[in-house]
Amino acid sequence: MKILQIGDGSSIHIRRWSGWLKQHGHITQMISLTPRANHREYSEVIEVIPKKGTLGYSRTIFPIRKAVKKLNPDVLHGQSLTEGGFYAGWSGHKVVVNTAWGSDIFVDARVFLKRQCIKYAIKHSEIILGECDHIMNEVKKLVPKADVRKVVFGIDTELFKPQPVKHDKFTFLSVRATGGVYNPLMIVQAFEKTDLDAILMMQEPMADGFHVKEYIQSRPELEKKIVWYSRRVYSEMPKLYNSADVGISVPTSDSTSQAMMECMACGVPIIASDIPVNREWIDSTSGVLSPIDVTQLSLRMQLMMNADLTDMRINARKKKVGNADFNSEMLKAERIYKEVLE
Repeated sequence: MKILQIGDGSSIHIRRWSGWLKQHGHITQMISLTPRANHREYSEVIEVIPKKGTLGYSRTIFPIRKAVKKLNPDVLHGQSLTEGGFYAGWSGHKVVVNTAWGSDIFVDARVFLKRQCIKYAIKHSEIILGECDHIMNEVKKLVPKADVRKVVFGIDTELFKPQPVKHDKFTFLSVRATGGVYNPLMIVQAFEKTDLDAILMMQEPMADGFHVKEYIQSRPELEKKIVWYSRRVYSEMPKLYNSADVGISVPTSDSTSQAMMECMACGVPIIASDIPVNREWIDSTSGVLSPIDVTQLSLRMQLMMNADLTDMRINARKKKVGNADFNSEMLKAERIYKEVLE
């Protein structure tokens, strides 16, 4: 099959998806909405950078339609309903699959005009893919007749596996970006409140997370316990996860977090925010859920440090091998492509 995707061509998730398809004999095409997306996972790439301004969406549709006509795929797959999914709906192609990513459904859908774009994308798709029941339910609320299927981006459980890295002190790892909806200051304040003889690893902050670093730098005793890590290539992530005893992922809203799942696949249990999507992946055998609250998170950090984590490590890994294996999920996606073509 010739499978054309529209979205962020540099997204590691889209690249992995396309890489699997290419390895299994399919032609992988990409209309990238971001620059410098000429990656080896794609057989063909056309970059269409969205126009800005009030009429940006409508002015971008025409070059998208032209690119789709030129590439002439069997299946057109839009990534994120507000972006690739919307353009896929307007492309003129007859066989369209779209994936809801999370921020489109949980954030963009709150804005009236964006919500109309999302509904248009859903109505002009054969099938909508979603990573979790929560996303699927929200899609159905917007368009009750939508055909929604669960396909997880999946984890390479051979790459992400337990290979513990020796370290001197008990280590918590914030597995998400330091900024955005990921509540990094709450994590730091909860860790500070525990007053534990432990380490907290945090990713170097994004632009909206510098206040977190300033907060830490203003507290010399706390700063001694914080280790900053930089962004790194995908193949180096297992070593990072294996350097920790417990992972932390406490966003206010989310779809299925790849970072959280990769961490668990490495046999590292998670403290996760008590939101619907996390309840699908976390239970008392593989981690703990926490309200988005400094005191409650602090109590759970103390609980995890003082607990015997042996069973949790085993069960965290089991959940990912059994329910989020990359190859199994991609075989499911391949079947869906064949179904819509037929």
